[in-house]
Amino acid sequence: MEQETKKKTAAEVRKEECERIRSELEQQGYRCENATISILKANLMVFATSVPVCVFFAVIYALANGGYGRLSEANGWALFPVLVLLSIPVHELLHGLGWLPSCKNGWKSIRFGMMWSSLTPYCNCKEPMGVKNYYLGLLTPFTVLGLLPSAAAIPAGSMTMLAFGLMNILFAGGDLTIALVIRKYIGKQAVLLDHPSECGSLAFIRET
Repeated sequence: MEQETKKKTAAEVRKEECERIRSELEQQGYRCENATISILKANLMVFATSVPVCVFFAVIYALANGGYGRLSEANGWALFPVLVLLSIPVHELLHGLGWLPSCKNGWKSIRFGMMWSSLTPYCNCKEPMGVKNYYLGLLTPFTVLGLLPSAAAIPAGSMTMLAFGLMNILFAGGDLTIALVIRKYIGKQAVLLDHPSECGSLAFIRET
């Protein structure tokens, strides 16, 4: 009899791997908590996380440079849309680079993809890790693509650099929201594992 085989989707593979790790950690005495947030809420939270940071840098830039007079950086503005588009995959790559030092299996534990239902690119780490290490990978894109260019734009007086930095601070709004969600696990005996399908992670707390 001919046996039909169904190829597993990326989402199914992520879910199975997550369930396996969850079972292993629970057998070791960890209790699982859901530390996720809906994509809609994460997007709305941008107004409470990223926007104030953007306003801060915009005000400092204006004070340091006498306003926003340098709007004629023709070459910079011509490249701006390309740089912003390129920053999207770079953002995910930086997540992976931030988590890489904590991965026993190196790049084999880092996975990139796209959630087509929400048109959301992602970087997923297959291994659980400590809260501080998770924060490192979570906030690396925000720091490298957002904070550093925004800060450098002030002495350079570059509006295009400032706009690039502010745009990437907005892109990191979901990451900043997740950082707020998981802050309660700082200082606890906990490890975090990327959720296979939602925005955020599963938190495993060791029972005492």
